[in-house]
Amino acid sequence: MSLGFELSPDFLTRNQLPTFSVTTAQSVCNVLNRYLPQHRIDIHLPNDVYVDDKKICGILLESPTPQYGIVGIGLNVNNRVNDVPPEFLADMADRQITSMIELLGKETDLSRLTDELLIELGFPRLHSVRNF
Repeated sequence: MSLGFELSPDFLTRNQLPTFSVTTAQSVCNVLNRYLPQHRIDIHLPNDVYVDDKKICGILLESPTPQYGIVGIGLNVNNRVNDVPPEFLADMADRQITSMIELLGKETDLSRLTDELLIELGFPRLHSVRNF
């Protein structure tokens, strides 16, 4: 999920942008704790989230212009490690990754999860936006 936003004193200023990666990671952790309360969820600075020592999320912040920012949240939700195309498996052999479906044993409703993330991040006006 990628979210574009205008930098402003009401939400986030340009000076606060460097800390927004950690703020975003904490928001992801807060939401994941609701779904995975029995698991250990950690932030690996500066921009990754791990569950039980396996990466589940990466975060990227960009500011294409002085007035705007973009936060990208790559959260593994309903994708199974076994579904990775064979040409990528060799590159992933030494990586410890996981997804919500692997941990829960069932699919997660993407609309609900998106709403929860947007609200946790402070984007409540956008919570009805769907990009799936």
